Amino acid sequence: MKQAGDKGNLLDVNRAADKHARMSDEPTSPEIEIPKVLGAGARSTNVWWGVGIFVLGLVAGVPLALVSLDAIIDNALVIFLVLFGLLLLAGAVVIVIIAFRRPILQTVVKRSEVEMERFARPMAEVAKHAAAQRVAEATEAARELGELMLARYAWVATRRWMVATITAFIASIAALAGSALLFQQNQLLRTQIGLMQQQNDRFSDQNALFLQQIELGDAQRSAGIVPEILEIGSLLGSETTKLAKDGRPAPIFKDEELSQALRSRIIAATNAARPYRYLASPIDRIGESELAVMSIERRADVNKVRDVVQTLRDADAEIGINLVQDGLIDRPTSPERGQIISLLYNNRVLSTGWLTLNGADFSFAEVRVPLLSVINLENAQLRFADFSGVNVNNVQLGAAYMEQTRFIRSIIAGSDLGGLSSDSLNPLIQGSGGLVVWHSQLGGADFRAAIISKSRFADANAAGANFDYALIGQSDFTNAALAVTTFRNAVIRDVDFTGADFEKSDFDGAYVFTDTFLDDMAREAANATFDASQYRLDKVGFAQLNTHPNSAQVWYLGDDIDENTDVWRVVRVKDINEVEAGASDDNAG
Repeated sequence: MKQAGDKGNLLDVNRAADKHARMSDEPTSPEIEIPKVLGAGARSTNVWWGVGIFVLGLVAGVPLALVSLDAIIDNALVIFLVLFGLLLLAGAVVIVIIAFRRPILQTVVKRSEVEMERFARPMAEVAKHAAAQRVAEATEAARELGELMLARYAWVATRRWMVATITAFIASIAALAGSALLFQQNQLLRTQIGLMQQQNDRFSDQNALFLQQIELGDAQRSAGIVPEILEIGSLLGSETTKLAKDGRPAPIFKDEELSQALRSRIIAATNAARPYRYLASPIDRIGESELAVMSIERRADVNKVRDVVQTLRDADAEIGINLVQDGLIDRPTSPERGQIISLLYNNRVLSTGWLTLNGADFSFAEVRVPLLSVINLENAQLRFADFSGVNVNNVQLGAAYMEQTRFIRSIIAGSDLGGLSSDSLNPLIQGSGGLVVWHSQLGGADFRAAIISKSRFADANAAGANFDYALIGQSDFTNAALAVTTFRNAVIRDVDFTGADFEKSDFDGAYVFTDTFLDDMAREAANATFDASQYRLDKVGFAQLNTHPNSAQVWYLGDDIDENTDVWRVVRVKDINEVEAGASDDNAG
């Protein structure tokens, strides 16, 4: 009964206190609200972690984008060591935080113990003092409760930071290790590809060496005919010595004067000798300009010498001439056939008509004598022969077959390379065709930088021939077929082009000595094949002519040329394809 009474009294007291609180004019004790610290902190942490990951992505991605992978691979060890050092630093910080957790919390939030069971006492005191309307005590208890909650949150956030930091560093190191392995794998793949390319290049070099070996084997087999050629030379010497005893004042012999056996051996030798490619010496067939360069280039410390050397080399490069070759020569040739021509010439057998008529073949012949003079090679088979650098003086090459023959830097003086009338030929050569003129065949012949003086190209079929940078003076090109032939940068004086066919020929850069050159060419060309409107003439003077690669030999064009001679240069003003299109339009109209 006593306990029931006590409870009733307590209820009465509470009701009275509540009534008094509602009726009192004094403010009631403030409600103590506990902030939702944990929820807000978690959201703030997530935001900052997102920002941190974004910044980490920038820090890692920008170098990858700006720096080459090779640089990253080269510095992968340094990057790994830096990250590993940061990981160790983070681990050390974690250990320090754990070891000094209580002093740190005591300093920051004035609480060193934040176990959950410690929250019960201040929470009870808050309730107790609030019920007893003791504001000061309740406030103090709430402050203690807040400190405990903040300390608890600080420790939880710290643990989260420690775990996240260590995890991030471990993940970064693992990712870097994987990326480094991928980068290294890519590098190894690139290295392997490079090695494969090198291997392919070596296979190509090996194939080239095999081809070279085959070529040299063919050359060795062809060189087996040299003893036969030497024997022919001995027989030629014996027979011409006997013929010279006739008492003739100038021992010049014809091939028909030789014995039948010797002539047959010569013809057989020319057909047995096959063209091939051989290894050329770097100074084989070296020209005067190369000799000049070799003589003075050791004094390249002198400015003038250096300029001269560069000028000579630039001239060769501009012309496109490379007589100085290393390795296999650029096309097959037959030195043995050239030796037979040399033997005939040196033994003064200066007529080859009978040999030609009976099948002697001098195609691909490589003629190496410095001077070839007064020999008759009419109707001769000389396709792809090479007379480069040879002084061809008063040589009869009329009606010869000289397609793709080379006369690079040759001096052709007083020679006949034109067509011949049929009545001047051997009746056996004429055959039954009834041709009035037998044209010499010079299609694609190469006369680059040659000096041509007082020579005849009349009635020659020289379509596609190359006269670039040549000096051509006092020569006859009447009725020559010169379609698609080039005379670029040639020096032309006193040349008769009457009746020549210039279909699609090119005179761009040519030096001439009359201001009526274009009009004269248009008037003289066959079937109006030279269009003067394609070009213009610029007066340049003799000084510019001195820049021509053959300027030192310009006297071949006439003794009256001097520094006061007027010189003009032909300049193309219309593209050759544009002219062709215009001509087609005119025909269509």
